[in-house]
Order: sequence, then structure tokens, then C-alpha cells
Amino acid sequence: MVNSFVLFIFTLILSTFIHGQQIPCFNTDLCMGYGSYCVREEREQDDNVEVVEFCKCYEGYTSANCSQCAENYYKTPLSECLPCTSCLNNGTCKNQECLCSDRFTGVYCTLCKEHLYGQSCLPILILFYLTRTEFDDIEMGYTDVVVIGDNFNHDNVTCLFRHLYSSQIQKTSQGRILNNTHIACPLPALTYDVHRQYTYMLTISINETSIQSSNDHFQFILNIHHTCPNNMSTCNNAVCEFGQCKCNPNFQGINCTQCVEDHFFPLCLSCATSCLNNGTCQNQSCICSNPDRFTGHDCSLCKPPYYKPSCLIRPVLLGVKPNHIYDTDMDTNYIMLVGDNLNMTGKLDYYFQNKLVKCKFYT
Repeated sequence: MVNSFVLFIFTLILSTFIHGQQIPCFNTDLCMGYGSYCVREEREQDDNVEVVEFCKCYEGYTSANCSQCAENYYKTPLSECLPCTSCLNNGTCKNQECLCSDRFTGVYCTLCKEHLYGQSCLPILILFYLTRTEFDDIEMGYTDVVVIGDNFNHDNVTCLFRHLYSSQIQKTSQGRILNNTHIACPLPALTYDVHRQYTYMLTISINETSIQSSNDHFQFILNIHHTCPNNMSTCNNAVCEFGQCKCNPNFQGINCTQCVEDHFFPLCLSCATSCLNNGTCQNQSCICSNPDRFTGHDCSLCKPPYYKPSCLIRPVLLGVKPNHIYDTDMDTNYIMLVGDNLNMTGKLDYYFQNKLVKCKFYT
């Protein structure tokens, strides 16, 4: 008898511990799902001990195998029985279901039906995203920026394009409602500093009311890129803008490969101020007055044996050979001074071809 009682207690504890699983009773149907557990009891009758099994239902469940919901409870897709008080937004219980009011849906009536938004599930205007966010500058003036949203059933749509980093650069265009979910905003011919980043923020107003998306901090961001006739490499000394090369100062031509008048290559500098040492401009090049004496694209360099300043023939020291010597070599070795025009005075004892001077160390 004691052993049977211990077995009964163990069975009861085990059944409670694995609550939520289907536990078979030997002489009854399965105890179903979340709502029950199997209980086994020993009953004495006519000096005999009989084991009786039955399903014990949790609160909210009913029927022999606890598979039905009790009154004022409704069943979820997971076969859970929840109190009708959890059927929200004025939902009601009927036939073990949560019946939602007109604007709501979902198991707990917490979701909005189609075309309804917000906590109150109302047919408010709402914006979601842009179909494109990347544009070329040559598309300005005739390309539409299409906005996806819902409940676009109003007139008077205004689209404001504002430079993200300069509030002074902005322009509006008159938008068009294509249907209940699409708005077309013509991309205007924006003007901007070519050295800035071309990122714009788009704000849409309908009937003079600014529209936001479901995220209060949402902003429409779009980028406008420079384009060239073929690719960036066709524009030299320039930037690409509106499908053409916009030349740097003093450059001209379709690909900006020519200098303006009275300027010379390669930097298109002014002939009057940058062609030095009496040089003159011919065919957009700086021609040196004395080619044997002056050189360089602007005639600012000297040709040997002429040296700065003024590109004159003068002694110059250019280096030393060798540039490392040990003190043990002193008094026995010589070093060579490397330069040019070193014997102009004719008084040096040791020189070679006017470019080397031999010097002896003295301790």
C-alpha cells in the first residue's frame, strides 16, 4: 500500500513537471496539449485496489481530454486558451475565437487591416521608400523620383529637394499622385557647388501637410552623380557635370585639353606672368629666349654649365666622393669635390675636366 502511494505521488509530480506535453492515460483518451495532465488514483473497493486515470484540466480548459476552451476563453493557433480580456481593441469572444472590430486583425486583434496604420489603425497618409535613390545629373529636369506609400488620395502634392549640407541649396517641384500608393516627384534642375557632396533630402507635403513614414525620424535621401560623355577619363583638368566636362580655370575644349588664349601648357599658366626669363608663348607653349641657357616648361630652369641664380656660369659644388672616410685614412687619402666650373680662376692645382677637385686631408 505504501509503495502504491509513493508511485501515485511520483506520477502526479511527473505529470505536473512535463505540463504542456501529451501524456497518455492507459484507460482514457490522450490528455490534450497545454490544458491538462494525466492523474492516476488508487481507490479501494471490496478489498480490491483499483487504479483510476483521468485528465486534470488547467484553468481555461474543459472537456474530458481538456481540448476545449472554457467559457470566456478563446483558442489561439497554438491551441492555447486565453481569457477574453486579452482580446484587445474591443475584440469579443465567440465560439472560442477572438473576433476583432472593423479596423483590427490578428490573433489578439493587435494588427491593422490593409491600408490602415498607427496605434488606432486609421487610413492615414504614409510614406515607405523611394523606388530609386541614385540619379545622374543629366536626368535633372525630366526624371521622376517615385515614392511608395499608401492612402495617396489627395491633391496638391509638393516635393522639396534640399541639399543635405547646405540649406540654401533647395528647390521645389509639383508632385503627381499616380495612384493610391505611388507619388511622382519631378527631379528639378538643381544647382550646387561642384566641390560638395551631392546628397539631397526629399520632403513631401500633401495639402500643405508634411507627411512622415511610420518612423517619425525617417528621411528620404537621394544622391546625384556627375556624368561625362564616355567616362571620367575623357575629362582632363575638369569635373563632370550635367553630362559635360566643366573645365578648371584657364582650360577649354570639349574634354578641357586646350588652354585659353595667352596661356601655355601643361598647366595653362599665364604667358605674361609665368613664361619666365624673357620667354614667349607660341602654340600654347612657353619658348625660352636662350634654349642653351634656359629650359623647363616655363623656362625657369638652367642648363649646365649655367646655374642659379640668374642662370650664369659660376662655380658650383654638387657633391663629395667618397662621402665616408675613416680617420686612419687621413693624411694619406684624398677626397674629390664634385661640381662644375670649378677652375674658373685657373688657380686650382688638382682638377679634372673642370668638374672634380682633389683635396688632401691634413691632420
